[in-house]
Amino acid sequence: GNADGNADADGNADGNASATPAATDDATAATEAADKPVTPPPEPVADLEPFRSPDDLAALGLDVLKASLLARGCKCGGTLRERALRLWSTRGKDRAQWDPKILAASRASPKRKPRT
Repeated sequence: GNADGNADADGNADGNASATPAATDDATAATEAADKPVTPPPEPVADLEPFRSPDDLAALGLDVLKASLLARGCKCGGTLRERALRLWSTRGKDRAQWDPKILAASRASPKRKPRT
């Protein structure tokens, strides 16, 4: 058996080297990789009216602010505070009233212009 008295991944104490430990490592890596995409992306905040300040928006966290900015076509980078202020600047305004500096660079993409 194993010199240390421990069983291998199969529960065998025969000490034979097999592909089982590598397969177990692969399975573990696959499980860890699979765990990450399982978390759904954060829902963007559609209505900003319930929020009373940029600090209220900042409490949502970076990911929700990013999703909310992306949903509006705004730049989504920067610190928590910068994202909150950018999102706050859109509150209660029509898109035409937004500061053009907050808008993401427009790119022609197949999603916007369907090919015929």
